[in-house]
Amino acid sequence: MGPVIMRSFRHLTPGYIIDRLAVSRFRYRRGEKLPLFATGAIQFIESYLRDTDRVFEYGAGYSTPWLAKRAGRLISVEDWPEWYERVKLMLPGNAELILFDTTGDAYDAYIAKIRDYDPFDIVIVDGKMRAECAAAAADRLNPGGILLWDDFDPHALMWAEKFAPDILQWRRVSFDDGKVHMTGIFIKPGIIPSSTRTDM
Repeated sequence: MGPVIMRSFRHLTPGYIIDRLAVSRFRYRRGEKLPLFATGAIQFIESYLRDTDRVFEYGAGYSTPWLAKRAGRLISVEDWPEWYERVKLMLPGNAELILFDTTGDAYDAYIAKIRDYDPFDIVIVDGKMRAECAAAAADRLNPGGILLWDDFDPHALMWAEKFAPDILQWRRVSFDDGKVHMTGIFIKPGIIPSSTRTDM
């Protein structure tokens, strides 16, 4: 008989449970599948995103149809075949979902895919190799564009310092739901053209 693996429940503190209930209430009241970002980040993106914006996403999920519904164009890359098939069924016509084989050394093509396109207004980093993806995305964002890095915790900061130090110089807004979700939003320096952001 193999070793018995005990599941840890140390995170189930009273504070965590309260935070989890608050997040669940927010999601229930919205009446739609929401991205698994911090609730403040969802509200930020919702107020920022326009129906002419171009969005690139590393890592598909409930965020993919949610973003596509609000953007002009969305391109998402995913490496899990089963999840790819599931998400693909949720997407409107303005979204493109691309499946990558990321076994072995094949991550390079996944990371570099963003370079095949003109710059984007928003880049979502919520898949594998997040620091490397953030670094690749830095020069594919329009001035004033935002990079959303989900699960941006101290461990992610360590990887950002190693692979994507330039974005750490950008303005950053951090959102968290206690210990439930942590999301960092980085704003690329530059002036947003008035023709594309007249309401800001």
